Amino acid sequence: MEIPIHILDFEGSHNSGVIEWGIVTLFQNEIKTTKTRLCSANGHINKKETYHHGLSEDLLLKHKHFSADFNYFSSLRESGPYCAHNAQVE
Repeated sequence: MEIPIHILDFEGSHNSGVIEWGIVTLFQNEIKTTKTRLCSANGHINKKETYHHGLSEDLLLKHKHFSADFNYFSSLRESGPYCAHNAQVE
């Protein structure tokens, strides 16, 4: 393929918003870049969610919200399509 494909994954919920994201960029059948970041929650993270992904509100307080990455995600989308395993959410 002659354009990059950006494969993304989010952790979070309707209540918390995106609290972690990761992206792998493939180009010409090779991994070219990877990036991940923790994000401050927009709302409450319940105990069940923390058990599932290991992320708590206290752990995430020092991180920026997901919205801080708007320009980064926009620039990726300009260079190629997104791909996600759970496209209804991501």
